[in-house]
Amino acid sequence: MPHYYDPDLQAFPLPDPDDRPPARERQGRALRLASKYKNMRTHGQSNTLLYSRWQSMNERCKGYKKQDRKRYTERGITVCHEWSSFETFKNDMGEPPTPSHSLDRINNEAGYSKENCRWATKEEQANNKSSNVFIEYNGIKKSVAQWAREKQVCRKALMYRIKAGWSADLALNMPYNHSNKVAV
Repeated sequence: MPHYYDPDLQAFPLPDPDDRPPARERQGRALRLASKYKNMRTHGQSNTLLYSRWQSMNERCKGYKKQDRKRYTERGITVCHEWSSFETFKNDMGEPPTPSHSLDRINNEAGYSKENCRWATKEEQANNKSSNVFIEYNGIKKSVAQWAREKQVCRKALMYRIKAGWSADLALNMPYNHSNKVAV
């Protein structure tokens, strides 16, 4: 009996039990479906933090979201072929040390690969942004934010001083006064 919509009943008629395939055929179909879905579950980790990090990396590079296109897709940032497999990514990177660690590219101009990625904290990631301004002082190169924390100077004041042409020595060591935001 075909399954069609009956407007008088306003429903689909129930199938006739005599029209069902034999039990052996039904079992075979059920086994085929179970086998198909079993093969789709290769790692059983789709609800883990590591899988979420891997999936986000792939989505950024594919440019699904408009804001990701300029920062990833249009700059040629890609995921290496090996990491198209979650298992390979997991073997290469391992679990993040803590839930607050995220995937960071060491060289921001290169793509995601075993050689160019690490687990990093938010602070480490912030210091690895391509928009950072760096200051070299006494042979040590750090971002403005890092120097500001170390020297206990307002980051904005330090940035103002550098953009105004101050030397690194003067910008980092001149006492900071909140009233004039430049120097005492």
